[in-house]
Amino acid sequence: MFGVIVVILVWALLMAWIARTAIAHGRFGVLWGIGGGAVGAGAFAAGLAIVSQSVDADMSAGVLVGALLIPIALMVGSMVALALVLRRGGIQVAAKKVTPIHFLDRGAGQLRIEGENVSFTWRDGSRAATRGALETVVADGEVVRVSVGGDELCFMPMGKPETPEGRRQQSITIAGRLRVR
Repeated sequence: MFGVIVVILVWALLMAWIARTAIAHGRFGVLWGIGGGAVGAGAFAAGLAIVSQSVDADMSAGVLVGALLIPIALMVGSMVALALVLRRGGIQVAAKKVTPIHFLDRGAGQLRIEGENVSFTWRDGSRAATRGALETVVADGEVVRVSVGGDELCFMPMGKPETPEGRRQQSITIAGRLRVR
């Protein structure tokens, strides 16, 4: 009975790890967690089928114990492989019309990009321009620096994923969207 609880606990922890990895890379964590759990359960079932076909009464104790570990090894291996592939897949960032941002000197605000029109709003003010009127647009780490009409706006994207890597990718995406094509 203790072994069953350990296997279920390992399976659940691996599902949570896959879901957290998916969220950190801008993907839908619940779906990836459930999918990872299904992959692990399928691998465990395949391992049980292999063991049921290969185990007989004439096996030595060491070989028998090794054979009984096959389902757990397949489950853990498949779920770890899925999480590692997910981590290598890069970070996805949604290109929204309205993006929450935080100005370094003005506080919370939002960025709106509609066609050629761009507007920055914050608690007690706003600034609107066309993409062609933006003098410089630079993604500087987790921050985007925009010069418009002699004024420099420096802000950090506050969308998802909320990790340093995610913020860097959001900055690159926003800077790309603000530049004149």
